[in-house]
Amino acid sequence: MTEDRITKLKLRAQLADRNYAMSREGREPEITDDALGIIGWRSQREVKGTGELGSKERIQFHVPMTREHRLANAEGATSFHFAHSFINKVSAEQMEDGRRNRPGAARAHARYVERETAVAIQALADDPAIAASPSVEPAPSAGNEEYERETDKKDGFAAGGAGGRSEGTDAGRSFLQRDFEIPRDFASGDDAESGADLRLLSGFELVRRGRQPELLLHAVASLSMDAGEVLSAVRQPRPGKGSNASKTDRVNTQSPSGHDRYIVRGGAVAIQPDGDRVLFTNIDADPDKRAEFWTLVEKHERSSQGDEMSCRFNDNAAFWREAVIQPNCPQLLRDQYKCVDHDKIARFKIDSGKEMRAFLKQQDGWNVDRKRRRAKDDEVTSPDTEAFVKFHDGRDGRVQYRIVGELPDELPMTGKVQILQGFCEEFHRLRLPFVAVMHAPDHTNNEKNWHFHLVYYDRPCARITAAQISELGRNEHDISGLEVGMWDFTAATVKKDRANRERWPLRQKKVTTVSTQAWLMRLRRSFAKHTNVQLTKYGVARRVDPRRHEDMGIIADPQEHLGTRQAATEARGTVTAAGRRNEARQSQAIMGQIEEARANAYADATRRTSEWKRRFAGRSASDNAEPMVEFERNLIAAADLDYLAASLRHSDDRATSRAANLRRINSQLVRAIDADASAGLPRERRYRADITAAADRYLDFLNVALRDDRQTASDCITEAKFLRGNAQRAEGRLADLVNAPAINPAVPIAAAIPSAAAPAGQVEKWLQLVGKARPLILKDDTGFSVNEINAPIELAAAKVQAELGILYRRQQEDIANVVRQLPAHRLLLSTRNIGGRSRRTLVDVAPELASAFYRYQDSPEIEAALHAVFYPEQAHRSGVGSMPRSSIINVLAAQERTPSTLVSETTPPAPKLPTDASAAFDPPPSASPVGGSAERPIRARDNPPVRSEVRAPESIQTAPQKSLDPAQVARDLVARSARLTFDPNNLIDRESLVAAKVAPGMVVALQRNAYLAVRVGVQVDRAVEQVRNHAKLNPLNLIEKDGLITLGGEAPAALVELLRFHSAAPAVQERLKTLYDDLKLPGVSEQSLPAVSSPAVEPEQINAVQPQERVEPEAPISKDILHGEAARRAAQIAAWQRGR
Repeated sequence: MTEDRITKLKLRAQLADRNYAMSREGREPEITDDALGIIGWRSQREVKGTGELGSKERIQFHVPMTREHRLANAEGATSFHFAHSFINKVSAEQMEDGRRNRPGAARAHARYVERETAVAIQALADDPAIAASPSVEPAPSAGNEEYERETDKKDGFAAGGAGGRSEGTDAGRSFLQRDFEIPRDFASGDDAESGADLRLLSGFELVRRGRQPELLLHAVASLSMDAGEVLSAVRQPRPGKGSNASKTDRVNTQSPSGHDRYIVRGGAVAIQPDGDRVLFTNIDADPDKRAEFWTLVEKHERSSQGDEMSCRFNDNAAFWREAVIQPNCPQLLRDQYKCVDHDKIARFKIDSGKEMRAFLKQQDGWNVDRKRRRAKDDEVTSPDTEAFVKFHDGRDGRVQYRIVGELPDELPMTGKVQILQGFCEEFHRLRLPFVAVMHAPDHTNNEKNWHFHLVYYDRPCARITAAQISELGRNEHDISGLEVGMWDFTAATVKKDRANRERWPLRQKKVTTVSTQAWLMRLRRSFAKHTNVQLTKYGVARRVDPRRHEDMGIIADPQEHLGTRQAATEARGTVTAAGRRNEARQSQAIMGQIEEARANAYADATRRTSEWKRRFAGRSASDNAEPMVEFERNLIAAADLDYLAASLRHSDDRATSRAANLRRINSQLVRAIDADASAGLPRERRYRADITAAADRYLDFLNVALRDDRQTASDCITEAKFLRGNAQRAEGRLADLVNAPAINPAVPIAAAIPSAAAPAGQVEKWLQLVGKARPLILKDDTGFSVNEINAPIELAAAKVQAELGILYRRQQEDIANVVRQLPAHRLLLSTRNIGGRSRRTLVDVAPELASAFYRYQDSPEIEAALHAVFYPEQAHRSGVGSMPRSSIINVLAAQERTPSTLVSETTPPAPKLPTDASAAFDPPPSASPVGGSAERPIRARDNPPVRSEVRAPESIQTAPQKSLDPAQVARDLVARSARLTFDPNNLIDRESLVAAKVAPGMVVALQRNAYLAVRVGVQVDRAVEQVRNHAKLNPLNLIEKDGLITLGGEAPAALVELLRFHSAAPAVQERLKTLYDDLKLPGVSEQSLPAVSSPAVEPEQINAVQPQERVEPEAPISKDILHGEAARRAAQIAAWQRGR
C-alpha cells in the first residue's frame, strides 16, 4: 500500500504546485455557486488601508520578494557580502558607475558613516577592552623605497603597546570618551549584567527623514561631537507645515568627509563593552581632524591632464578619409589628419574621449559595439579596432577607497570586534591611512545586519617632524611654508636651482598593489581568514569562502544592488524591476541546489547498491534479489519525496515572502514610533500600520488557502523518512545474508577443516568464517560445536574452543535480548520462504534484533519464547516457557495419551467463514482436524492400541452475517487451548512416544490457528490505518450510514470494499467513530458531496498485508482526485470565510 501513498502524494504535490503558481500570479480562490463545488479564481483584491497614505495603495503581496537565504556549496561554506569601490578627484559634479561624485565627496562620506543616531550597547563585563589604533607614525626618509616592510608589534593594536593608545589606559580612554561617550543611563541597569542583550537607543536620539531607512540623522540633544558642521546639515522640522514638517536636508554620503561622518555615526556604530565605539583608525583620534585629512587629500591629489588618442591613419585610410570630411568631425582630429605622417603612430590631445567615441561610432566601418574588458589605461582592446585607434582617457587621482563587509551575527561582540581588528592589521602594516567602524542593526533594517565600513587612502601618509624640515633646509629647499605636524603629502617646497619648480620631497609613493586586480582577492581572503578563526573559536558551524560562487561550485547569477532609494521603495510595498530580477535569480539558484541534492541522492543510491552487488558477487541471485531491489527502490523514492517537499517549501516561502518581509519591516517602524513620537509623524505611523495590517490579512488568507498544500510537504517528509527506514532494514537483511553462508550457493564453499596436521592458517580461516556467518553454536559436556558449518572432531583443540567460547557468549547475549523483546513484537512476526526453507522473520524492528532472531530462532530458548507468546496461560501452568520444542510436544502428546486428564467437549459443526477468513483458519491437511466435526476423535497413526478418546476443542462460532473480530478470535483460541490439562506424574519418556508414533497434530493445529488469528488482526489494523490516512486527506469521504461509519462519496472502490468487510466489528467501529468525530467538518453533510463513481476494483487487487512490494506509475493528475480536492477545499474555505 506504500505505492498508493506515494502515488497520491505525487498527485497532491502537482496540485499544490499549481496552487502556488496561481498565488504568485495574484489569483485568489473564490467560492462559486457551482453545484460541484469547483473553485474559481479571480484577480487579487485591492488592499484597503485606513491611514492617510495607505487608503489608495495596492500592495502586490503575491509578487515574491528576495528573502534571507545563504547558498552553500558541498562543503557547507557560504559567501559573504564584501563591496570594494573608490572615487576619483573631480572638479564638478558627475556620475561615475551609477554613483554621484562631486568635490568634497571623500570628506562627506567619511563623516557620514560616523554619524550618531541609534547606538547598540552591550554589557560592560561581557568582553575585555579593545585596543585603539595609534595615529600614523612619522614617514621614513625620502630615499626609503620600501613601502611594504613588516612593522614591529608595537606599531600594531596591542593594548598599551608603545606608539599606540589602549582603551584600558587613561590616555587611550580619554580621547575616545571625549568624543564618543554615550548617555550614562544606557550603560547601567540590566545592561550591566554579563551577557545582556543588545538594544537600541530610544527615539529621543533620532531625527528621521520621511520613510527612507538610511536617512537617520543626528538629533540635536544627542550630538557628542563638535556640532558645527553637523548642525549645518540638519534643518529642524517646522511645526504646522503639513508634509514639509518631516523633511530634513540630506547629508551627502558621497563626499569624502561626509562618508567619514557616515561610517562613524552613532546610530550604527557598535559600542564596545566599556562604552566606547568600535572604531579603528590610524589617522587621528579627533573626528574633525580626520575630516580635514580627506579635504587635504582631495586638494593635493593629481588632476587630469586631458584625454588623448593615438592611431596610424594608413592602417585604415578609407575610414579616416570619410571621417574627416564629415561636417560634425572634431576640429582637432581634422587638424591632426592634415599635419601628421600617416605612416607613423600619432598620439595627440582631444577635447573629450567620450565625444570622440560617439562621433566615430556613427561612421561606417567602426565596430566596437560588443562588450569587452578595458585594459589598465582604459585602452580599447577589441581586435577589430586595436590596429588603427586607441584612446587614453585622462584620469584624476583616486582620493578614497571604500569597503563594506558583513559580520557574522552568530558571533558575540568580542568575536565581531576581533574580526575587524585583525582585518585592519593589513592596512596598518602597509601604513595606509584608514578609518574602520562597526555598525549595529537598528529598527530600520534586519536584526542580523551587523556590518563594517572601512575607508582608506592608497598613499602612505605621516605628519612631518622638525628633523625632516631641518634636513630639507640643508638641501637648499624653501622651508618657509612648512610646519611641524603637517601631512607629508602637503609639504610643498621650491628648491633653489635653475628650474625653481615646486616639489613635494616628503610625499610618499602610492602602494601600487592596491590598483591591481589581485588586491581585492587579497582583502577577501584576509577577511575570510579572520572570520573563520572566530567562527571556529566560538563553535559556529558556518564557514565563509572568499571565492566567487562559480569557483565555490555554487550556480547562481549575481544580484543587482538595489541602493537606498529602491530598498526604501520595496519596504513601502512597491515592487521594483530590480527586486523582481533579484528574486527570480535567487529562486533559480535555490531550485538548482534542490535539484542537485536529488541528483546526489540518486548517485548515492546507485553507488550503495553497486557496492552491495559487488559484495554478493559469486552468490546466487535468489539469495538477495528481494532486499536488493527493495533497498534501491526505497532510496530512490525517498529522494523523490525529499525533492517534492523541498520544492513545495520553496514555493511556500516565495508565496509569503513579500507579506512576511513587509510585516517585519513596517511593524518595527511602528514600534519605534510608538516608543517615542519624535521618531516619526502620525501619518507615517498610520501608513506603516496599514501595510502591517494588510500583510497580516494576506498571510491569514494564505494560512487557510494553502493549508493542504503545506500538509502535502509535511507528508512527503514523513513518508521519505519511512522509506529510508525501510531501506535501512533492507540493508540490514543484506548484511545478514552476505555474512551468512549461502543455503543453495552457486559454488559450494569448502570450509577448511583444521586438524593436528593442518597448518594454523586454515584454522584461522575457519574461525573467521564462523565469526562472519555467526551460526548457532551449541554447548554440551564435551564443549562447543557448530552444526551448520563443516566442523571436524578436532574442535576440541584449546584454541578453537576458546574462540568458540567467545562467540557463544556473544550469541547468548543476542538470544537473551531476543527473548526479552519478543513479546513486545509478537505482531511483527512473519514467515518467508528463503532459499527453499521456511523461516520466521521479524519485520519493522531494529536491524540488530531482526538479524539475531533470524540466526538463532532454532535455539531452544527462542523456541520456548515463541511458544510462550502463542500460549501464555499454558506456558505459565506447565512451566514450558523455557522448554525446547521437543519437550513441549512431549507434554501435549502425553495429554493425548491420558484420557482421564482431558476435557472432552462436543460442539456442533462450525459454520462456514467468509472467503479469505475461512481459508486462513483451516488447518493443514497433515494436522489434526481441529475446527472440524466434534464427532471425529484424534488418534495416533499406525498404532490402534494407543488410540486416544480426546476430542478436539470446539470450533470458532462465527455468524455468517457478522464480520470477523480478529482480536476476539485470538483470545478464544488461546482460552480453548488452555483448557487442555495434564498430570505431570503420567508423562512418558521420549522413546515411548517415538515407538508409539504419536502425531502432534493437535499442537500444530492450535499453534497455526492462533498464529493466523494474529496475522488477521495485523491485516485489520493495516486496513483501518489505510482508511485513517485516506480520511485525513479526504475528511468528507468518511460518512455515517445506517448507524455505521463507512466510506462514501468519491472514496476508491477498493478501499470501500476493504472497509465494508471489516466495518461491522465493534472494535473497528469504535476506532472509526473516534476518527469520524475528529475529522468531521461542521456544516458539511453527505448530501453536499458530489456523486462520483469510482472504477470497480476486484477484491484480489486489495493487498493490505504486503506493503513492501509496489509499483510507482508516473500518472498525471487524476480528474477524480482533482475533483475531490476542489470540493474539500471549497468547504474549508467557506467555513473559514464564515468564521472571519
